[in-house]
Amino acid sequence: MTEGTSVYWETFARRTLSRRRALTGAALATAGAAVAVACGPRSKGGGGQTARSSGAAGSDAAAAAIIGKEWNTSPGTPKYGGSISHAPTAPPLANLDPILSASAMVHQVASNAYSKLMRVSRKNDDLNTQVLYPDLATSWETASPTTWTFHLRPGVKFQNVPPTNGRPLTAEDIKYSILRSGTDKTSQLRGGFVNLDTIEIPDPQTLTLKLKRFDSLLFNNLAGHYAWVVPHELVEGPGLKNNMVGSGPFIFQNWEQDSQLTFKKNPDYYLKGIPFVDELKILQIGSQDDRIAALRSDRVLSQDQMFPSVYNSVKGDSHLQSQKYIVVSPRVLFMNYKEPLFQDDRVRKAISLAIDPNAIIKIENEGEGLWRGVISNQIAGWSLSQDELKSKDYFLRQDVTEAKQLMAAAGHADGFQSELLYNTSYPDFYKNNAQYLQQALAAINIKVNLVGQEQTAFRKNQDDHNYKGFIYGLDGEGFSEAYLLDYRSDGPKNGSGISMKSLDDQIDQVLTTPDETERKAKAKDLTRQILKQVLWKVEFDDDLQYVISQSWGKNWMAPSPQVYNTTGLAFTWIDKS
Repeated sequence: MTEGTSVYWETFARRTLSRRRALTGAALATAGAAVAVACGPRSKGGGGQTARSSGAAGSDAAAAAIIGKEWNTSPGTPKYGGSISHAPTAPPLANLDPILSASAMVHQVASNAYSKLMRVSRKNDDLNTQVLYPDLATSWETASPTTWTFHLRPGVKFQNVPPTNGRPLTAEDIKYSILRSGTDKTSQLRGGFVNLDTIEIPDPQTLTLKLKRFDSLLFNNLAGHYAWVVPHELVEGPGLKNNMVGSGPFIFQNWEQDSQLTFKKNPDYYLKGIPFVDELKILQIGSQDDRIAALRSDRVLSQDQMFPSVYNSVKGDSHLQSQKYIVVSPRVLFMNYKEPLFQDDRVRKAISLAIDPNAIIKIENEGEGLWRGVISNQIAGWSLSQDELKSKDYFLRQDVTEAKQLMAAAGHADGFQSELLYNTSYPDFYKNNAQYLQQALAAINIKVNLVGQEQTAFRKNQDDHNYKGFIYGLDGEGFSEAYLLDYRSDGPKNGSGISMKSLDDQIDQVLTTPDETERKAKAKDLTRQILKQVLWKVEFDDDLQYVISQSWGKNWMAPSPQVYNTTGLAFTWIDKS
């Protein structure tokens, strides 16, 4: 890597990722051994050091020597063996193929069996500051904003089980997986690759991405949940709906549907000495009360998105530890773009004015939260201020009188009847919010019939825009600019079905701006335009919540909010002494 390229990439990463800290190949080259981070052996010329092998119980290797300082939160010598159970907050799971869903659970599961070019985590003392780590790629450079070259870790193999039987993983496999996510007609992730032009493979250990134009999100998507590397043999053979075979730290064993998934340690994982535990179980516990009970009874490692009252009830327990953070509330109100009634912006504005965000925050998070407008507050610097969001410039504030005036001006003084689809697989506050929305809309003579559906059918109807009137649906993204994609025609969580070329073009103008300061300014300007027009979607809030985990789960790092992985489980060990 030339000096000029290194400087360019460091500048690019800094501008692209904002507070999401980038431990890229170039950054690592300057940081040296202090950030050997969970990336094991480096390719020649990468700088840094090789992680020491420690594959057997009783090893005296310190944790930092095995996994690197940046991933290490627990000092001392790690212990090997045992079984960890983890119960994600979003347990419904239709199948195991990660391109068929943009929902959290399938990707949290996938992160244990599959790998990708990079992985995203966060600072060990701050869930709201993201960090990008090398994974299959150990270094990379860019010749221009539209040409990115990745150098792959040597010696990586798929897991030694059928149908791959431990064969080498090459650049062709990564290309195959990226194109499957980006072009397969069944993929719910296609919108993340709209600016990818071609993929070239100069040799089996090198991958070059050519972009149609610079895309600030593509790099993050490659580190997020958009490009798990899957073997073509699995796709062309038994399929991925009930199987997982990758190159990740754990080997999939079985799935007891609606109950649990079981994995065992991958002894050939390319980060030697990882994982620390022999067995991993991902439990599907639908009730939040049952998940909290499992945490209290020492059955599961951790729970995130815990309410303030739960934190207050356990904060004196020496067996549990906690961390507070901002997380987007992904529950939003979509209006079906196909319905003529909602083409009148006066109707959309009236609907927004009928609802009180503070009432939503009180119902779903005991009153602790922030107002949200398009882009979440969970990563600082991208959202509008609370004062601006609450101003009369927009329609997030509740004003029933003004809402009625707008309805009358639109010719609907007597209101209308409609439906509101909601998810019955989520906690009670979800239905309570749906009932509140029904009540709030009734105040401006909109009479909605609540229609409940379980998660799988509900999510499919949101993705297909197959509902009448309203859906109390889901968005939520791990990266700031990605929230704009939910307003794009092919966005992964475009629950309204909005399709406006002019808006698509404006979103693209933001995402293709290389300078981060300029990109932030454009994102805020577009946010203002969206909020002033209430473009078929009403966002409500971000929540102040807690991650609570067992004190025996050493080195456990819960993922950043809305980052769909549980990669940290491979770096966690058990110590109940």
